[in-house]
Amino acid sequence: MSAIDIAVENTVYQSLRSTGGAVLAIRNVRLLLFFQLIKQWKDFRDLVGVIIDIMKDLSAITVLFVVFIFMYVLMGMELFAYKLRDT
Repeated sequence: MSAIDIAVENTVYQSLRSTGGAVLAIRNVRLLLFFQLIKQWKDFRDLVGVIIDIMKDLSAITVLFVVFIFMYVLMGMELFAYKLRDT
């Protein structure tokens, strides 16, 4: 990081700290409005429910996929571990 990047980040962080309470309040209000919309709109609530159900169903397939990728990574490390050092 350069000195300019550090200076810009410090000024941004200081300005966020000075107005942190207001920003956090606005974020919390926006989050509450989102949950209020979920309660009011039946179609949107049904859509969120379907997405959650799909994520639950896909969790087993995702774990299996990660295990296969891990096995292939280990095989690749064993097969090609010292091949790049010779070139």
